[in-house]
Amino acid sequence: MQIPASLQATANTEVDTNVSYGFKDNISNAVSSRDIFEDQFIAANVNIGKLWVPDTGKSVVLGGHLGTENYNDTNGLDRYSYGDSLSYIQRLGLGAYTPRLSIGFSADKRDFQTNSRDGWLYRTNIGLEKHFLPQLHAKLELTAERRTADAGKAVPYFDFAPGDVFNQSNNELAASMDYSLENNSVISVRYLYRDGEVYASTNPGSEFF
Repeated sequence: MQIPASLQATANTEVDTNVSYGFKDNISNAVSSRDIFEDQFIAANVNIGKLWVPDTGKSVVLGGHLGTENYNDTNGLDRYSYGDSLSYIQRLGLGAYTPRLSIGFSADKRDFQTNSRDGWLYRTNIGLEKHFLPQLHAKLELTAERRTADAGKAVPYFDFAPGDVFNQSNNELAASMDYSLENNSVISVRYLYRDGEVYASTNPGSEFF
């Protein structure tokens, strides 16, 4: 469940807020049934964007972000985050149905309840979006993601195990299609393919571990 809000502060500055409530059935990303547990969470985000239009069909957006995510029963995963983003958007022609190409970069500092997870989240993406009808919008996006963490704060399970398990790289392919209804509701279909590193728990001594 999400409760979004938008405030048009000036002609080229926008403030967006988002509050969401969710449920995860495998918080630990575990393989063994004895390690799997579920929990509920609430998240809140505030995004501020400043828009510049240097030329026709071109725009640059500089953004700032504040966010938090808190779990009901799970210890160690509550976090606060803040960061910046920079995006360039190019219209590939004229008209309402002209495709738009976007390139963006963001960096978020994430402060977890568990210190070994503290670090930065960097994302670089390129996207292509288009309106086919006034009500129908589609988008395709590629994203490269890099997470960093302080390995010195981690305590390896074994002496020979690496301590930088929260330093991870991932790539994503995302596709979405949104259709706006007359009652101001939106029907969305989304697909996400993610390839890269994850953290998980399982029985010690198993091949996966």
